[in-house]
Amino acid sequence: MLERQGRLLSPDEIKAVSRTEPNLFPPRAVFAFGQRDEAPSLDEGFKTLERVEFSRRDEGFTNRGIICDLDGTVRTSRPAPFPRRPEEIRILPNRSETLKRYAADGWLLLGVTNQAGVAMGMLSELDVIDCITRTVELLDVEMDVRYCPHRAGGTHCWCRKPMPGLGVQLIREYQLDRAQCIFVGDRKSDGEFARNVGFQYQVQADFFGA
Repeated sequence: MLERQGRLLSPDEIKAVSRTEPNLFPPRAVFAFGQRDEAPSLDEGFKTLERVEFSRRDEGFTNRGIICDLDGTVRTSRPAPFPRRPEEIRILPNRSETLKRYAADGWLLLGVTNQAGVAMGMLSELDVIDCITRTVELLDVEMDVRYCPHRAGGTHCWCRKPMPGLGVQLIREYQLDRAQCIFVGDRKSDGEFARNVGFQYQVQADFFGA
């Protein structure tokens, strides 16, 4: 993950760094390698093959968290699929009550959301922040939400799900034990994000029961 002063680099900054650091692969290359990687076989000329299971490094962190996607998971809006203004937001059933129960039990409440409308010129980052603030107010919980403002279609940055950048930020800042964390979402990319970060994954309908 590429960071500068604790901030994830933008796609343009990543491209600039990649030109001067040839051994530093951009997100698109890393993602493509993961998608196309094939297991070796003996008929390729190897004498022996040994399978070593992947294991994540233990950071020694102990906190547990519920990390939620926003649109389609905890909120909806009119017009869909994402709100442009705070007054368009509606909280889905049983969201506030469920999250409050987890918070009372000592879980941290966090959020990660893709907001490609910024890159598309449909809303500003200030609009996104205002809508996030209103979402948290309506949920009536304490929740730190991080967002990716970059464009959809392909892998251009580390922070757009399913890339793990924002999840890694939250792990570091909140000292999360990823094995004790649950990511709640509604899309295939949410499940991929959870797997890439090392969180457990639950579909929103199952988690919230509605």
